[in-house]
Amino acid sequence: INFWNKRDNKESTTKRYETKVRHFVEIVGNLPLKKITSKVIREYKEKYLQIPNRWEQNQKYKNKSVSEILKMDTSLEEKRGMHSLNQSIRALSTFSKWCCANSDMEVNPFSSATEKFKREDVIKGFSDEEISKIFNPQTFLSSTINRRGYQPNRVGNYFAPLIMCFTGARVSEVMQL
Repeated sequence: INFWNKRDNKESTTKRYETKVRHFVEIVGNLPLKKITSKVIREYKEKYLQIPNRWEQNQKYKNKSVSEILKMDTSLEEKRGMHSLNQSIRALSTFSKWCCANSDMEVNPFSSATEKFKREDVIKGFSDEEISKIFNPQTFLSSTINRRGYQPNRVGNYFAPLIMCFTGARVSEVMQL
């Protein structure tokens, strides 16, 4: 990390890598670079997903080691997700790639360690009240059809929101129409 600091990185970037490496060491132990194998990474991933989100800021876990936290009942806490795990693995992979070029590490064990997962994004739709505000004739018409001045897409600006509202299509799809 000290040598990494000397690179042309922003301080926040260096801090992020330092945090990822520190967390990795806290989870699997302080291993020599050559001892980091796919088995160690699998152990890291399993433990990483059991640690609560923002555990370092939570008073309940302050001044506790990762092994102590893993022994605690954290079933009610929101755990870290696969997206967060993959971000961490990508950062560790970048750091390991640098280590391969600048140390005795020969192979980057993180290079293919990211996990594929199905994202279950929750898309929040507009409430009836919000729809009423958006399509209030006084507001909607004055900003589309009745707008003064040069407006080459006047008709498109009027119909696009209406089509999206009634079909659920995306903006880009409707604008291609």
